[in-house]
Amino acid sequence: MLNLTPAGDSLVQKGFARVEKLRSLILAKLDAEEAHQLVTNLTSFVLKSATYARPSIPTGFGS
Repeated sequence: MLNLTPAGDSLVQKGFARVEKLRSLILAKLDAEEAHQLVTNLTSFVLKSATYARPSIPTGFGS
């Protein structure tokens, strides 16, 4: 469990909002299958690049 101050919580919420905005901009032109493939391939790359991988990185769209 992680306890955040109100300022920390606000920062996390802003970060999530920015990530969602970028995700939607990147995936907007792709159909569902293309978006799934892109996220899956990028996730695979990150997980195989141990320098940048963390256990908390998801493995794709529920796969």
